[in-house]
Amino acid sequence: MVKQVARHMAENNVTVTVITDTTAIDLGPNVTIRRTVLGGRLLAWTPTSRIEWYIRHLAQITVFTIASSVAAIPMKMKGAVIFNHNCESLVGQILVMHNVFTAELQKKELSAAKTLLAVLAPVRLLRVSKENVLSLPIFKRKLVSVSEQARKDISQLNVEPERIFTIANGVDVAKYGKTNEIKPVDSVVAWAQPDIQDIVLFIGHQWKHKGLDELLEAMALLSPEFGLVVVGGASQDLELYERRSAQLNISRRVLFAGTWQDVRGFLAPASVFCLPSHGETMPLVALEALAAGVPVVLTPECPASQFIIEGVNGCVTNHTPSDIAAAILRSSKYGSTPADQAAIRTSVADCDWSSVGDKYIDLARQQFPSKPSASASDLTRPARYMPNPSNS
Repeated sequence: MVKQVARHMAENNVTVTVITDTTAIDLGPNVTIRRTVLGGRLLAWTPTSRIEWYIRHLAQITVFTIASSVAAIPMKMKGAVIFNHNCESLVGQILVMHNVFTAELQKKELSAAKTLLAVLAPVRLLRVSKENVLSLPIFKRKLVSVSEQARKDISQLNVEPERIFTIANGVDVAKYGKTNEIKPVDSVVAWAQPDIQDIVLFIGHQWKHKGLDELLEAMALLSPEFGLVVVGGASQDLELYERRSAQLNISRRVLFAGTWQDVRGFLAPASVFCLPSHGETMPLVALEALAAGVPVVLTPECPASQFIIEGVNGCVTNHTPSDIAAAILRSSKYGSTPADQAAIRTSVADCDWSSVGDKYIDLARQQFPSKPSASASDLTRPARYMPNPSNS
């Protein structure tokens, strides 16, 4: 999301700086990249145990919070508008809230004792503390929600409604609209032959939260010509889910493909994209699937379900494996012709990143009430990484 908005701002004569901890990001000649110290070293560290993954994640959050804040303070003092994504930095007039950890914790409905233990976990304590402090009225920050569901979550931080602005995530309509011209990933083609006829695609990292457990059970209920490709995820979860696939006797029909920067090679051969998530803000992958002309199966907890028209571009279902399987079976018939795929793509035709970027530019200009033509804006990009160092 940050990449697309930064590029659009730069194309519209906005001076843009992206602060990141990744060493592999290039947004073109008009966007300045400032890399934080130790970011590359932490990403190069490949943990071998769950505790090491946790330590690395905690170190990434702590180091980036400090380093990005130090880098952004001089920019702010010079008049730049700082967009702070998910409160990863301590600086910024505008907080872009992709998810609200305080609200996620409240939704778990834990006992008082378990809630206390959950909050005291170092990573969660850092995240919850930062979003509650940075959103305090005294700082007068604006908060951006990426969906109406995210807006409700932000309100649980006791933020006044007038400080919350909803700017939905977008999709590169032109790029993903040409997915049918992309060659499918070779490993998928080889795996599918000769008996997999319909490919169900799942893309995501937090597998349990995004409903992969239920999806695997749903796959066991479908006929053998249905196969599942799983893209993304943390490597420490792989063995667990491979074992679960074996228990369900569907190992042959499940391909764990790892993490990829460009998923169009997976969308190209897919019959259905399925994300039976237990909670989302606005997943880009669902919008990308629709833009590619692939029918999608979502749960009501996913705000992208607002784009679903039953019988045209997919289904909205609950988390019951049998209902997920039925939704996949129905949806697999929706994108079978070029005309069907074109109809699916039109459902997100108005969600292009250019219109989203314009809204962020307008919001930045509101920081200059006496200078309506102001165009200087700096984006802080608190890069969020899953434990796989190859994650983009």
